[in-house]
This record gives sequence, C-alpha cells and structure tokens, in this order.
Amino acid sequence: VNYVADDAKYGMRPAQWMRLRHQATGKGVFFINHHGPLPIDSGGMCGGRAHAFNLLKVYESEAQRGDTVVLVGDFNAVPASESVKLIHTRLHTVNGGWGSRTHIDYILTNTGPASVVNTTNLGGGGSDHDALHAVIKVGNGVVVPERPDKVMVVQPPSAPEPHKGPCSKKNLDQLEYGVTYSVAPGVGRM
Repeated sequence: VNYVADDAKYGMRPAQWMRLRHQATGKGVFFINHHGPLPIDSGGMCGGRAHAFNLLKVYESEAQRGDTVVLVGDFNAVPASESVKLIHTRLHTVNGGWGSRTHIDYILTNTGPASVVNTTNLGGGGSDHDALHAVIKVGNGVVVPERPDKVMVVQPPSAPEPHKGPCSKKNLDQLEYGVTYSVAPGVGRM
C-alpha cells in the first residue's frame, strides 16, 4: 500500500498494489486499485498534479520490465480533470471514464489496444457506481518506450497548504516535487 493523496474529509487515500506472475509463462501483471480523493476533480488537498504524480510513481517504481500494468478504481475525477489527463500520459482507459454512469470509474492499462479482448459495463447492481469489466491479454502488446523517458516535473501546488498529510511542509519531500526520474524500461508511455 502506498498513500498517494490526502482527502480533507476522509484522510489519506491509498493505492493498493500487487505483482502477479503466471507460473507457466512467467508473464507479469502489476495490478493497482485506488479510490481517489474528494472533492470530485480536485486531486484532494495536494491537487491533481500531485495525485497523478504519486499514483504513477507507484507503478513506475514498483512494476518490472515487461509487466502489464492494470490500474482500476473510483478516481473521483472525470477524464477532463488534471489528475486523469496526467495519468493518461502513461496509461490509457480501456473501460470507464465518459463511458461509465458516474464518469469517475476507470480501468486503465499500459498495453496497446490489440491486447484488450473485451470490455463490458455491467451496470450499477444497487451501487451508485457501475461495475466495469475488461479482459486484457497479458504479455503481448506491452508498450515499450521508444527512448528513455522522464516523468513530468511537478511543481508544488498553489492551493492553500494543508496542516497534515502527504503535501504538508513536514512531508513535502515524500512527494518529490521537482524531481525527474527515469521510467523503468518496458512500462512507459503509450
């Protein structure tokens, strides 16, 4: 678990992740689940840039070369938000976004379109969110950067500084504002 955003109402927002490996083929999947901060489209107390930066940092620091990356969740952000636009610099939506009832739920991946076998919106089933489904072929279509890439340089938010959480002055170094780091080979941009 990595904390990637701070929500004024509910506190720290985590990204839960795991690496899975198919025993017979050795192909890997890096799976991340995330429930984004409130209010909607804000990126939480640290703003959309920090939210996206910290979420991408999880996969770019923990995934391994050749992994298929799958990021799912209720991001509390529509496709036009700063958070989702920046996430789309590394991953693309295979289901959700404008295609879901709430426009804030997503299944994203680093694989090319040919690897998406099937997607379905299963509806609400009693929830205020749609259940999204995607079948992604693992191992074929993982995007490899054409050249060594860099993550965007993120500047500190201009919003009022929170008193606690990952973007407070006490913890500012945890966000690594202004730091540029290399993307792990094989897990980079579309």
